[in-house]
Amino acid sequence: MTGPQKTTLPTVASLAQADDPDIRERVRALMISASDQAEATFRTAVRPIYGVAENGTPDQLGSAVLVDIDGTRCLMTAAHVIDANEKTTLYVGGDTTLVEINAEFDATVAPESGRRDDHYDFAIAPLPETMLSEMSTLKFVTGQEMAPTSLGRDKLLYTALGFPNSKNKAALAGALKVRGQLYSYSSFARFQPALALSLDVSGDEHVFIDHRKHGRDETGRKVLSIAPRGLSGGAIIQAADFGDREVLLGRKPPEPKLAAITIELYKSHQTLLGTRVDAMLPAWRAAQ
Repeated sequence: MTGPQKTTLPTVASLAQADDPDIRERVRALMISASDQAEATFRTAVRPIYGVAENGTPDQLGSAVLVDIDGTRCLMTAAHVIDANEKTTLYVGGDTTLVEINAEFDATVAPESGRRDDHYDFAIAPLPETMLSEMSTLKFVTGQEMAPTSLGRDKLLYTALGFPNSKNKAALAGALKVRGQLYSYSSFARFQPALALSLDVSGDEHVFIDHRKHGRDETGRKVLSIAPRGLSGGAIIQAADFGDREVLLGRKPPEPKLAAITIELYKSHQTLLGTRVDAMLPAWRAAQ
């Protein structure tokens, strides 16, 4: 009598590169659908952050995520974005206009060598009612919409959302009102041991995303990836878990979850790095 047979599920990479065009198209369509759902779910929770240029017009600096932490509505972003407050008043995209950021942040401490060597690089602030009154139509991500620590990292599809400078240069003169353009980039997790070692991090508190010269647009066409300057502080969404057989076969819809915020691109490793939300929140709670 023979024992139970084991079925080995093909990897995402092997399916995406399969000789059968029908399989390739089905996987590509599933990836696009998961990315689109991630963007649709979280797009109003991801906001641009601006300073004011010398000529008085908005100057796009980075991105942020609106979150609800234990019933407190907060703004979460990269600490190096908030550092710009030393030189300019900062504003965040509200319902219809830019809202002055009048909040007190708890942020990671920059090393003596500078913020460049802060490899956690996050800041969180509760928002006062004066700001919230101008953000009533926006989404605040709740704890149930945040991803737990993930295993099987290489099978997770992530979507980074934010407002890169290259897409948000044009501002309306006069009033603090802008036409921000949200950008998304989707790729799979790809842990980089050499990068983690050079940054002196374990990898457990970060998300490592494959970032190549080319990406895919909303139709799946191959296009040049946009440089992520300005994406810093934006959301990294766990769009789909392709380690789940039912998701990979299209029998179960993916459940997008907020996993991290973008902090840096390491071109030499072709990696977009994010700090995990489940690493940030315990530190923030301990500081309250």
